Amino acid sequence: MTKPVIYISIPISGRNLEHVMCRCKELKDRFKTKHNIIATPFDLVTDEDGIYNKPYGVYMGADIQFIIDEADIVIFDKGYSDSRGCLLECRCAELYNKTIMLIDDEDETLSLVEE
Repeated sequence: MTKPVIYISIPISGRNLEHVMCRCKELKDRFKTKHNIIATPFDLVTDEDGIYNKPYGVYMGADIQFIIDEADIVIFDKGYSDSRGCLLECRCAELYNKTIMLIDDEDETLSLVEE
């Protein structure tokens, strides 16, 4: 039996990168078990110097490729509906029949999006 692979989609553009990275770590810690594998955008394209200065398409391309090829479940963080990147990832997850879950903006509960 293979472990389910979870991708966490989180708004990044226009936000404080350190805060976003901390939120990604918080979410990974929250949902990680010995029975799954979790990835965030920061796991997919790394820059050795810690400066994320590649073209936007490089990062989005890696995210989309991971959703298509690897992810079983995609979890969308609060504010995803205001992020073009997250909306693109959401549409990709829908088209490729991935399980989609949303983190509620107010109480942070996790809910399954029914098809």
